Amino acid sequence: SVQALAPPHVALTMQDAPTLYWYVESLPPENVEIEFTLLDEDGIDPVASFAIPRPGKAGIQALPLADHGVVLHPGVEYEWSIALVVDPSKRSHDVVSTAWLRRVEAAEGAGSQTAGELAEHSLWYDALDAISDQIAAEPGNADLQAMRSALLRQGELTVSVR
Repeated sequence: SVQALAPPHVALTMQDAPTLYWYVESLPPENVEIEFTLLDEDGIDPVASFAIPRPGKAGIQALPLADHGVVLHPGVEYEWSIALVVDPSKRSHDVVSTAWLRRVEAAEGAGSQTAGELAEHSLWYDALDAISDQIAAEPGNADLQAMRSALLRQGELTVSVR
C-alpha cells in the first residue's frame, strides 16, 4: 500500500516548491513502478508527472518538488498522487493515494516558526517538512519522532512511522 501524507482536506504550504511526503508500508516488488502526478484545479493536463525511484527502505519518503522543477502558484488548489503501477498495460490496477494542497502567501516572519507553530497556522506541509528535517538531523531523537507521529495523528493519518 501507499499513502500520501496529508490530511483529508486541502492542506496549506507557503513554499513555492514544497517537499511532499508519502508512506509505503513495505517495499513494492522490483517490477512495480512508482509515479507522481500533480494536477491543478482545472484537472485536465498534469502540471507534472514523473517516475519516482524505488525507495531503499519502507517508511516515510520525501519528494522535494524543487528537485523536479515544479513550482506552485499562490491561491491555486492542486491534487497530487502517488501511484504504484503494478501493470503498465492495466492502469486501473494501480494502487493510488491522493492529497490536496494550496500555496498561500508567506506571512511576515513565517520562516522562523517551529513545526508546532506552522501546524497551528494550518501550514500542514511546512510543519511536516520542518519536523522531518529535524528528524533527519537527529534520527535517534525519540521526542522528534513522537512529535511527527502526533502531527500525523492530528492530520487523521494512521501510519506506523519509521
